[in-house]
Amino acid sequence: NLRPGPFMASSNRFTVKIFGKGGHHSIPEYCVDPIAIAAEFISSLKSGISEKIDPSDYVLGFGTVNSGEQFNRTPDEVEIVGSFRTFSNEDTGIIETSMSLLLDSLMEAYSYNSHAGAPSYEVDVQYGYPVLYNDPAFTEKATGLLQSIFPKVNPEASAIFGAEDFACYLQEVPGMYAIVGTRNVEKGILEGNHSSSFDIDEDVLMTCVRLLHTLALDFLKDPGAYLK
Repeated sequence: NLRPGPFMASSNRFTVKIFGKGGHHSIPEYCVDPIAIAAEFISSLKSGISEKIDPSDYVLGFGTVNSGEQFNRTPDEVEIVGSFRTFSNEDTGIIETSMSLLLDSLMEAYSYNSHAGAPSYEVDVQYGYPVLYNDPAFTEKATGLLQSIFPKVNPEASAIFGAEDFACYLQEVPGMYAIVGTRNVEKGILEGNHSSSFDIDEDVLMTCVRLLHTLALDFLKDPGAYLK
């Protein structure tokens, strides 16, 4: 499986901290509830982003939500940690902006309590692997060669939301990343790479060697054909 252009997504971690004002549940007028704000943020964020980005072009998930230790007290803060993945830097920026705009509106909406004051927030985004981008010219040339040798080359594979550190190499030099299947029904090798039962059909390793050997020799014969 391969495709020109974006093939695998960028992966980014975000941490949102929402600061309210804690206090006993018997005096809500002196409190600002960060859990209520966090609940609205979590329930509203995806719908807001999907108005600006095609839902098939990004994924976003919440991994942990932590706050408070007492059942009868409004906590002082909430921490939300999650991740999002996109196929372009532009969409990454849209998601970050959408987070801040939503949080700004929630801060304003929950600033009605003159006794307790206004809530506040912090957002931190840690950028992981970048988008894995297959150089179109390189991929086109490699596809033609591979199709002449291997019977099951799919040059129009769908982009996937997995992330891969090979993307960093492709930011430095033109190249291509391909996926070689390791599933074998007859041998009972069926599980994906994040399964506790993951295994590979090791016979495919020779296919991988042949693929890389073929591409390397052809590239050395005429690098210009790949680097247009």
